[in-house]
Amino acid sequence: MASLQELGAEVAKLCEALGSQLKAGNHPEPSFAVDGPERYPHDPAIQMSRFQLLDKIRDLLYLTTGPADFAFMEVPLFVSRSNGPPSQAPHSIIALHSPPSERVKETNTTKHFQKAQHDVINLNVLNEFDFFGIVPVEGGASYAEIAEATRLPEELVRRLLRYSFTMRVFAPDGPDRVAHTPFSAYVARNPMLKSWIGHNGDECRTAGLGFVRALREFTVGKPEVSQEIDEGGFSMIMPRRKDGSRTDFWKAAEDEPWRVKRFAEAMQVTGMSAMVSIDVVIDSFDWAGLGNATVVDVGGSDGHIMVPVARKHPSLDFVVQDLPRLEPDFKKFMAGAASDVAPRFAWQAHDFFKPQPALPGGKEADLYFLKHVLHDWPEKYAVKILQGLVPALKKPGARILLCDSLIPPLEEAGHLPKVAQKGMAMADMQMMMMFNAQERTPDIYARVVAKADPRLKIKNMISIPGALMSLIELALE
Repeated sequence: MASLQELGAEVAKLCEALGSQLKAGNHPEPSFAVDGPERYPHDPAIQMSRFQLLDKIRDLLYLTTGPADFAFMEVPLFVSRSNGPPSQAPHSIIALHSPPSERVKETNTTKHFQKAQHDVINLNVLNEFDFFGIVPVEGGASYAEIAEATRLPEELVRRLLRYSFTMRVFAPDGPDRVAHTPFSAYVARNPMLKSWIGHNGDECRTAGLGFVRALREFTVGKPEVSQEIDEGGFSMIMPRRKDGSRTDFWKAAEDEPWRVKRFAEAMQVTGMSAMVSIDVVIDSFDWAGLGNATVVDVGGSDGHIMVPVARKHPSLDFVVQDLPRLEPDFKKFMAGAASDVAPRFAWQAHDFFKPQPALPGGKEADLYFLKHVLHDWPEKYAVKILQGLVPALKKPGARILLCDSLIPPLEEAGHLPKVAQKGMAMADMQMMMMFNAQERTPDIYARVVAKADPRLKIKNMISIPGALMSLIELALE
């Protein structure tokens, strides 16, 4: 297999060859200018060079992405493509060699749109039928073995895998066998990634299907976006509940508890991405400066986020708050992977839309920590969550620490690579479609905090280069 440098050299060579062919035929160079050439010439030699270049660019893209970020950055899981054109890919060489007329045509109606849809559908099918677990990482499997294990016809198995091979997810190993690639093997070795793929390929695609309908029904003609979580894309597609009300994601999770487990695991998986760097972000806070303190992890699921903090800072105790149905997950995690720090963790059932209760053991909180909580809720609900915390900030120096994406204003984002900008915009799109919520800029956070309580102020914002999440520290004046 070619190395990163060798692929780069091949791409440069093919770019030079394609440019020479265009020049020799007196054809204009591709350009990002609005009046640039609309299509490549219908010359078989030029088209072959172009396709060869695109092949090498994609291999270079996959190699640069790496297995750990493949499901986050390359396969378009993070945003459904079912309702309209995907945003222009940030890969400028690919974009440059798709002239304007083809970019419009392919993005809106055919090739790019279809590829985006089909990538997600194919990966979701492989995930649902556990191709990643069925094929051994060492030695591979035959098509017949996969067909038997999945209970799918062998002909269909071959067709599904033929498509996945084009994404470098699995690879043919002779005429009748299949082997893992680094990308498929990474999923096999990290089973919780299946929850990430399932959540995005199922629920988030569902939200995409209903997104345009939700905008037309609840937002068009109004000065502001709807503030109701059940007026987003997800609710437009899901069946109504028995009482006739619309089903938002959280209500669906109440009715089908397996969604809660999958969502919790999917959120844990985000920490596996090199692009997210959750541990680095959380470590950037001065935990040692809290001294002997109690940290409350609000909406903390099984408590996994605070366990590394506990190991590094033995002077801290923790209370994990979440809905009662998550208590078994907390107990299981504390009895297993977190058993070394479990004595310093306590569970408390709590709905964060209600005022903070007294903590177990009569403790008072020094810090309330909320990771990826506010971004799941429209603004009026984010305000309500903070309002429930303010009365509990009784102890001198008590504060709130938010861990969420902090999107720079567009005019300040120009220095960021397009890949990073797209990652933030993708997260915002996902919140918009799933929850009618958003990722927020510093100004929007300031507005939310001011609405919660005029005394509550943003004391610090910590952003780490290369991470898509930041820390926002709040305290009462």
